[in-house]
Amino acid sequence: MSSAAASTQAPHRDWEAWLATASHPASPTEEEQRDRTETRIRDAIARAPDIPSSVWVYAKGSYANNTNVSRDGDVDIAVEWTNTIKVMKWGDTVGMTAEQLGYVPATEPITPIEFRRRVERALATAFDSQTIDTTPDKYIGVTAGSNTLDADVVPCFALNRYDAPGYPVRGHRIFPKSGAAHVDNYPKQNYDNGVAKNNATRRRYKEIVRCTKRLVGELYDERIITRDYPRLPDRVPRLQRAELVLRPHAPLRRHASSPSLPLERPRGGGHLQLLDGAEQAAHALPRPPRPHPRQCAQRDRSGVAQDGRP
Repeated sequence: MSSAAASTQAPHRDWEAWLATASHPASPTEEEQRDRTETRIRDAIARAPDIPSSVWVYAKGSYANNTNVSRDGDVDIAVEWTNTIKVMKWGDTVGMTAEQLGYVPATEPITPIEFRRRVERALATAFDSQTIDTTPDKYIGVTAGSNTLDADVVPCFALNRYDAPGYPVRGHRIFPKSGAAHVDNYPKQNYDNGVAKNNATRRRYKEIVRCTKRLVGELYDERIITRDYPRLPDRVPRLQRAELVLRPHAPLRRHASSPSLPLERPRGGGHLQLLDGAEQAAHALPRPPRPHPRQCAQRDRSGVAQDGRP
């Protein structure tokens, strides 16, 4: 090979050294900035006279899951209405009554539009109006301060998804400003599944997520891909997209009529949780034994508890 041809090749990378650095969690400084950002939003909401103290403010997404990298410039902050809880019936619970499922029906005292309006007003009162962006459909943008990060503040409503009577999976429901269909997220389940997978892989899972996100960022910066954290094509069914990213622990059964397309979870074969963006994954973790209701752990209002380990 000529010297001219060799000079055009990309320089060799020491992958062992790169992985050792790229797998590290956020620096203590960035963790402090995240905590101050969350506190900043919580204080603004707490001072609003028309928002009840029961509203829960907490970080979610990559910062809460300890998979953030330096290019994750903003923190997702949920502002969750908890005075009443939305209900979703799924699987065998479809068609069951409130009494059968174990909850008491209630009338929602506030509309999604009004709740978002109150959150917007609370943020505008607490911060300079130039730092608030109310145009996004599912969140309200808050520009970083001198020692905080940008925040995406997400007004949402507490949600219980009933997979079985008496044992709901807690999440929250987001109502887009445009009036589009609501979006259901499960940040606590997402966090718990991530911790379980991280423990099962001797801390490798979250390290690999960080490495993957950094590699995708490099590809974007070098114009090899056209958008940051690309998604798989929409024509690929969601369950199959999940299988393409991570192999699930529970087997998936293909429909006989179309062996290359939709996938179906065998009854009792595990629980499927889909994540967004670079963290799309199929968490097919075995269902744990159902705890007695008194043993169900509750999150405190300071946010989702951290596992304390990388």
